[in-house]
Amino acid sequence: MAQASPNYAAAAGLVLLKHQGPFAVVVSDMRMPEMNGIEFLLKVQQASPDTIRVMLTGDSDLQTAIDAVNQGKIFRSLSKPCDKETLVKTLKDCLAQYRLVSAEREISGNTLRGTIYVLTDVLSLVSPAAFSRAVRVRRYVQHVAAKLSPENPWRFEIAAMMS
Repeated sequence: MAQASPNYAAAAGLVLLKHQGPFAVVVSDMRMPEMNGIEFLLKVQQASPDTIRVMLTGDSDLQTAIDAVNQGKIFRSLSKPCDKETLVKTLKDCLAQYRLVSAEREISGNTLRGTIYVLTDVLSLVSPAAFSRAVRVRRYVQHVAAKLSPENPWRFEIAAMMS
């Protein structure tokens, strides 16, 4: 788990996320140099959509909390000073949410892949020539994906099999 020092600007946090992330949880203060916590957490969400985001603020203003939830798409908003028990419970809840989102994504991907493989098995029985072409296209896609290293290369393989 990486931790930025309080002297880091939000931009440095985004660089840290890019080079050492993704992280399961990011906690941000509301007031920072260069950009506020809402802007920062929105950029975190854009760079790493599965990262669970928490706002920590000394502003007890209700509008700040509403803006943080609506604009920054945060999971929790905590007021400073925040006691240790509340912070620990929040981080545990965040990790549970991260695991839930990750598991759901994995299950969805596996279900889709399994369905596609069953369809291609049926295709191999019904039209061996079409199946042969699909397998050949999939091999080409796997080769290109190995060279380009895209995120989630299995999606391209599935698209190739469906072609």
